[in-house]
Amino acid sequence: MVTTVFGARGSVGRNVADGLRTAGEQVRVTSRDPDSAGFPPGTKVVAADLENPRSLPAALEGATGVFCTRSPAVSTGSSDEFAEAPRVRSYVPHFSFCC
Repeated sequence: MVTTVFGARGSVGRNVADGLRTAGEQVRVTSRDPDSAGFPPGTKVVAADLENPRSLPAALEGATGVFCTRSPAVSTGSSDEFAEAPRVRSYVPHFSFCC
């Protein structure tokens, strides 16, 4: 089982990814630029951008869970496209608002 974490460079997403790894879960994090993402060695980082729906299938391939700090509907115009990407069985949105 793999959980894909969008927004893992931010404080919420990074803590979620760290917590999942600590719990023994397989985690895949996303970044627009994986080479400069700055994640710990051994972290599976894939190129993805919520503004580019064509980048999502590679990030979601084989995922059984998704954590996202912003609504893909806001970004891509279609939460269905996001949630129904290949082999994604669950979509776990997290909306983080800051004042």
